[in-house]
Amino acid sequence: MSRPYEPSWWKGAIAGAVGGLAGSWTMEQAQAMTSRASDDGLDGAQHATGRPAEWSARTQDQVSGDEPATVQAAEAILQRPLDANERAVAGPVMHYLFGMGAGALYGALAETRSATTRGFGTGYGMAVWATADQFGVSALGLARWPTDRPERAEAYSTISHLVFGATLEAVRRTVRAVL
Repeated sequence: MSRPYEPSWWKGAIAGAVGGLAGSWTMEQAQAMTSRASDDGLDGAQHATGRPAEWSARTQDQVSGDEPATVQAAEAILQRPLDANERAVAGPVMHYLFGMGAGALYGALAETRSATTRGFGTGYGMAVWATADQFGVSALGLARWPTDRPERAEAYSTISHLVFGATLEAVRRTVRAVL
């Protein structure tokens, strides 16, 4: 049984950021597992390295031959192209930072708005999917529009954002109970 606590937006934000980090990792694992389980190389798509592509939260545009949205975002922030070693680090860092930020917002909102956690975080996962994955990265020119992506990739993305939201909520609750 969890102990009652006084609402605190900053404690909620910390718990949410930890949940967002865990959710980002879990969503990526879910995408990779789904891709492998379906024996899906996304119709022969390949990384720039020539290896078969798996769909991943960090590599949304790999089927188009473009750099992943996370790498493009890092280059935009740093205002310079990244070399191969930097890209290998920047993509995951941007992915996890975004997940932590989205989680921190969720955690802060969950402190005072109980509706935020309805659906055990899956509603919020779908909100992140709709705003960031379906619209945001495309509107910023960092990824193709959803209508131009493979349908299977969109299904993986949807499932993984549900996983993100549920993991975010499970970890947020656990962390918040001890803060």
